[in-house]
Amino acid sequence: TLLDGFQQASTGDNRAAEFDQYPSELISGVTVYKSPDPNNIGQGLAGTVNLQTLNPLDRTKRVIAINVRGSQESGSKLNPGTSLAGSRISAAYVDQFRDGTVGFALGYAHLDAPEQEKHYHAWWWQPQDGLLPAADKGAQVLNGAEVYAYSRTLVRDAVMSTLEFKPNANFHSTNTLYYSKFKETELMHGAEWMDFAESTGPILNPTVATIGGQLINTSGTAQGVVPILISNWNTRKDTLLSFISRNTWDVNGWKLSGDLSYSYAERKETNMEQYAHYGATRTLDNLTYSGVASGQLPSFTPGLNYADASKVYLGDPAPWGGWGHDGTVHDPTTKDTFTEGKFMAKHDVEGGLSAIFKDFDVGFDYSDRVKQKTESDFNLFLNGSGGPSSYSSAFSALIPAAAIKGTSNLSFGGFPGMVGYDPQAVMSLYTLSPINDTNQYDRDWRVEELLGTAFFKATIRSEVHGMPVTGNL
Repeated sequence: TLLDGFQQASTGDNRAAEFDQYPSELISGVTVYKSPDPNNIGQGLAGTVNLQTLNPLDRTKRVIAINVRGSQESGSKLNPGTSLAGSRISAAYVDQFRDGTVGFALGYAHLDAPEQEKHYHAWWWQPQDGLLPAADKGAQVLNGAEVYAYSRTLVRDAVMSTLEFKPNANFHSTNTLYYSKFKETELMHGAEWMDFAESTGPILNPTVATIGGQLINTSGTAQGVVPILISNWNTRKDTLLSFISRNTWDVNGWKLSGDLSYSYAERKETNMEQYAHYGATRTLDNLTYSGVASGQLPSFTPGLNYADASKVYLGDPAPWGGWGHDGTVHDPTTKDTFTEGKFMAKHDVEGGLSAIFKDFDVGFDYSDRVKQKTESDFNLFLNGSGGPSSYSSAFSALIPAAAIKGTSNLSFGGFPGMVGYDPQAVMSLYTLSPINDTNQYDRDWRVEELLGTAFFKATIRSEVHGMPVTGNL
């Protein structure tokens, strides 16, 4: 992905640009190249997308544009304290000065967009002959599932400014500055369980059906289940800055150009996960399920009320041995800096070859890119749990009343709901301990590229037996 012909720094772990950081209100057009062109340095194998900004001297008069839009998500909020209303606002000013030799454009775009996501995931299937009647031997049983409710808010502010200068027919300069800040906040409350991990008896009232030639347990009541309540608080802050200067000179039949580009991108993330369960100690529950493998969203109904704030405690319920901590925090940061210079000369083809070639370009491009990622990872231990040296998964802490925001809606999965609280508001109950195992050693990296590219292009414009032939060499 290019901006006005120049590669852009990216905020992710790879080279891919994220188009949500380039508001359509600030882009005047897009060109997609499906075939190679040497003028486009660093092309993609599948194609190259060039985002184009506005040239103010292309307009013949002053332009002032304002756009205001509102949006409302259908349905209801899945998590308390979130919003369903969004907005999109933009403004642009374009003008020309000094008898059309100086042009100026300024644009601003704001986005505030909510998202609600209903998430269900089946874990895996295997026979559980000890939990089903003998007649159903070999039937596949769902061994675990998760139902999560996500609420997100995406806020983006972007500014683009272009100063264009064309004092005469021989010199032309276009300079563009682009800046954007993008913040995504995600709150998730949900539950997950392993149906057979703590089974205290057979599946009650089971039904089975043959689906696709396989016998499958489609409903019943699993005894001795320990639903784990999981809450996530994730934030992502992206900053993108780009400056592009394009300059051309016409000298004695040559069209010379000298272009410079600088692009900087940074992403800071926080991904936090906390665990909770019903009761001060691990409490077994009976989970009734139906509609499994029906092709529709199944229903899971617990026997306990997980929306009762007086019964829900923070801590690791350890239904299958536990994680050995009460939560995690991951703080990755990615920085990317891309500097590029391109110099090119273009001339019309003269003489006998002009019957085949229209013109030719020759040039050189040099780029310097440095991209690095660092990540800090921590385990969360409740104060008083003895972690990490003498951790006890039996330790738990009641969620403070001040952190309770209401009830999260998981009814789309049959789960009536669970306590909705602010994960940030309970951080004082935890101690952070750095994770220093071998799985973390490859999280930090740095890549530097210094690339010099020379290129030549001859444009073909000819005729064969009256048929036009175009292309390039």
